[in-house]
Amino acid sequence: MNYRVLIIDDNKITLEIAQKSLSSFGFQVEICSHWAQMSKLLPSFRPDLILLDVNLDSFGFDGDKICKNLRDLYPDIKIVYYSSLSEEELMELSDKTNANGFLTKGTRMSDLVLKIKRIIER
Repeated sequence: MNYRVLIIDDNKITLEIAQKSLSSFGFQVEICSHWAQMSKLLPSFRPDLILLDVNLDSFGFDGDKICKNLRDLYPDIKIVYYSSLSEEELMELSDKTNANGFLTKGTRMSDLVLKIKRIIER
């Protein structure tokens, strides 16, 4: 397995923990905490999946707008919301923005890995 995952979040602690954890399971992981960084990284890294936080204060707009933009630019990349919002809120947002799914922060890492693999392999 050599799946590429880009994690977009404005919380550096969340980014570091998720990057270390997913890397330990064999994923190639890049992290991004700013819009300019994301714009430069996407064309060269070309992730299989993006884990996208919903509340991105440092980006100046939220994950739903980023999801819509990414969908237009990169329709083949899987986008999964990764947030502390409730499952109901994430499900509604995921449906509304045509994301490939959602995961709540706090999900055990082994469960997160399984769900990411399933979504990529769909």
